[in-house]
Amino acid sequence: MRGFEPLTDNEFGKSFYGKINDNDKFIFVVDDKRKDVENCLNKFIDVGLIKERRKLCFKMFDVEDFSSDVSSYMSELDCDGLEWKVFYQLGDLTLYVYFDECVGDSTVKNVERAVYLEFGEKIYADFDATLQEVLVYFATISEIKVATAESLTGGLVAERIISVPNASKVVDFSAVTYADRAKHDFLGVSKELLKIEGAVSKSVAGQMAEGLVKKYNCDLGISTTGIAGPTGQTATKPLGLVYVGVATAANTSVERYVFKGDRTKVRQMTANAAIFNAIKFINKL
Repeated sequence: MRGFEPLTDNEFGKSFYGKINDNDKFIFVVDDKRKDVENCLNKFIDVGLIKERRKLCFKMFDVEDFSSDVSSYMSELDCDGLEWKVFYQLGDLTLYVYFDECVGDSTVKNVERAVYLEFGEKIYADFDATLQEVLVYFATISEIKVATAESLTGGLVAERIISVPNASKVVDFSAVTYADRAKHDFLGVSKELLKIEGAVSKSVAGQMAEGLVKKYNCDLGISTTGIAGPTGQTATKPLGLVYVGVATAANTSVERYVFKGDRTKVRQMTANAAIFNAIKFINKL
């Protein structure tokens, strides 16, 4: 929207702030299928307050919707003159904390410290940006080249990263290794391992990420493998089972998830989880 600054883009809709004829305007766009516009609007703070107040922003990731946990914790903070809003979508949570002018710098710092102490492992940024924007930012300042090897996500992780301006500074290449043969031929995943454990396994996800680093000399390899559905489950591997691997020349990490939802949601959650784990991995280097 020309001349307007985006404020939010989440499951509630998109919102923008700007001026028309020197008058402050707040514009809220909701999917036509949604009927609860008033309920959505109640989740936003008055535009005037947004302009005048100091703001903290915390970006968090968790596979469960923990919006109520964050709200409960914020309500327990013994601090006057603050208000907060929480937005959640597909594991990605944004917490905005607004302070009245009467609140001192020390109180703002104490609130910031308290949020970090409570949710530190889930926080991936303290500025307002998407998962992929944060990954590109940290990879850029760390001078890290990233590559992806994707099975069930079929290039979705790479697409998310490449959608960020200046992604060319950090993206090396991407491979969609859907079939077992592709996992072996392109990434060096053991045929025996694929036969014994199957493509959807912790070990295979690890070897996929490692193959990117070992065979193609990228700095950071990201892999995904799983069962997006609606078929493919077994007695020991349910629908939504996913493994996300991240590797460098020195270390490899693999996380296991079981996502609920349809095929699209499982793939989207997997992409978000992969980018989040890559961010964590980079910050530990």
